[in-house]
Formats: sequence, structure tokens, C-alpha cells
Amino acid sequence: MSQESEEQLRESHAPYAATSEAAVNERIPGPPMATMSPLSPRVQQVVQIIREFKSQERGQFLHLLPTLLNISSEGYGWLKMAESAFEFWDNEEDAIYDRL
Repeated sequence: MSQESEEQLRESHAPYAATSEAAVNERIPGPPMATMSPLSPRVQQVVQIIREFKSQERGQFLHLLPTLLNISSEGYGWLKMAESAFEFWDNEEDAIYDRL
């Protein structure tokens, strides 16, 4: 898609033309998301609310997230088990790469 076409597409979605990458950069700390699809107004609202959560609220939300996303308990178990495969990267030497 040409740059001109992308700009026209963004203008046609205004005022909700924020992409997921822009939402991540503006509202959520961490690496940018790979997708470039426009966020719906409802998703933008949820992102903003989550951003304003206090630490305890984030923990509660994180606990509920698999259920809200319809992830089975077996699938969630596999995801939790896979986390340990990457623990060796959690060290001082590799900390510089955490922000890429």
C-alpha cells in the first residue's frame, strides 16, 4: 500500500485512526505490537482503562484475562509451562535487548 493510500485510510477512520502500534507506543510500555490494524473505539477505551489500573487491579485483571479470552485451562497451562524456556534470557547481560 502506498504512503498516500495509507494516509487516506487513516483520514477515513478519523478520529479513531490510532493503530495498535501507536496505542502501544503512547499508552502501554513495552515493545510495539506487530499489527497495524486500526483499534476500535472500545479497544482504545479498554487500553486506556488498563493503563490507569493500580498494581493490585492489574494483578486481578491478569488473573481473569485467560478466562476473558476463552483460553482453556490446558492452553493456559501450556503457556505457563513455556515461560520457563526463556528464563535464561532474564539476566543483566541481556537486559539491553528487553527494550528492542
